[in-house]
Amino acid sequence: MRVVLHIVTRANDALAAATIATQQKRPEAQVKVVDLTAPEPDYAKLLEEIFAADSVAVW
Repeated sequence: MRVVLHIVTRANDALAAATIATQQKRPEAQVKVVDLTAPEPDYAKLLEEIFAADSVAVW
């Protein structure tokens, strides 16, 4: 299964939300989202997720 990581850097990004929603519907993809707009992002976890993903998109 292909792992896709989305890193969200802007709150309420309609394009990112639409793209993520579309990819989440695909059975062959495992979609993970890291929200850097959260009060205290977990950067150690982010680093692990980046290296575990097959592709990374930053919004």
